[in-house]
Amino acid sequence: MSIRDRKTLKSLFKNGSLPTESNFEDIIDSSINKIDDGLSKSMEDGLMLSPIGDAKKVLSIFYKITDSDPEWSINLEEKKVKESLNRQLSFTHEGLKKPLLTLTNEGKVGINNDQPQTTLDVDGFVGSKGRLGTAAEKSTAPADGKWHTIVGGLNHCNVFEVIARTGIHKSGKHALIHAIASSAYGNSHHRIKRLNTRFSLWRPIKIKLRWVGTTYNYALQIRTTQNLGKGVKIKYFITQLWNDEEMGIPEHYMKTK
Repeated sequence: MSIRDRKTLKSLFKNGSLPTESNFEDIIDSSINKIDDGLSKSMEDGLMLSPIGDAKKVLSIFYKITDSDPEWSINLEEKKVKESLNRQLSFTHEGLKKPLLTLTNEGKVGINNDQPQTTLDVDGFVGSKGRLGTAAEKSTAPADGKWHTIVGGLNHCNVFEVIARTGIHKSGKHALIHAIASSAYGNSHHRIKRLNTRFSLWRPIKIKLRWVGTTYNYALQIRTTQNLGKGVKIKYFITQLWNDEEMGIPEHYMKTK
């Protein structure tokens, strides 16, 4: 049995020829079988691929088809994570010890990490031109001198990083704040470490933050020290640095009355 090209297979079945059992085996082995080869195509799913047998590789990419080893491989495998099987897709390079990219069926992504524990788990240094926090549902509050909740419904221990800015063009009033706000439950000895900067020609303006609420239901609020007028906003971005539920804190730390 061997795989033949189309020209050879056609010659075996010309008029007057008597194909043998071996010839039929050749034509079968030269064709794709959906089950044996893990390859199919449909209108609904498009091109469908799956590993063959106990293999993990689904796809290999070669720089040249004559190369003995692939440049890149895409693998589908199962790994046991905390008493459950986790299916994941990984992209590997022949020269790397770990998969460069791993995607799990739990919605986690690993970079140079084949067992990601968080939404994005990077084993290495991360470089970026900038960073915007998205922990708050909204990103603006009125600059009217009144307190406004920017993160609410909090319980347990939380730490947030806040960047906020307000001002009016050509008014001589601009303010910026960078703060780290931490609280171990509400109505406690919470802390807010602030770095304020401002530009004011008269009546200096600042942005302030505070914690409010009860022990098991508290919030972080923001305001300006002046009312800057109708339509003027505080623009802010919030990054969550600590959350008991996300950090895998033992249950006995978080039991409430």
